Amino acid sequence: MSRAADGPHPLTPTEAATAILFWIPRDLKVLPGMTTNVEFGLDVGTGRAVLGCPPDCPNPERNRYLIHIARRHGVPVRTTLTDTVTAALALAR
Repeated sequence: MSRAADGPHPLTPTEAATAILFWIPRDLKVLPGMTTNVEFGLDVGTGRAVLGCPPDCPNPERNRYLIHIARRHGVPVRTTLTDTVTAALALAR
């Protein structure tokens, strides 16, 4: 059943969030983050996403397309966790 057919539902945490932080220290052996790609794709156009991709992670080349899509949609892209959190907090205000 769809939400409309079921009646009103409370918002999910992501729907209720004023900022959505993605920190992706890509490591295909330990932390591939494949579902993160999908989640980012769902949120990239919301105006609430911030993307953090450290260039010194084990597989930074696997983040290039996410960075490209983020910039195309005006999503802030940062390279340190501190800067990513700061950008997310600025969106949340």
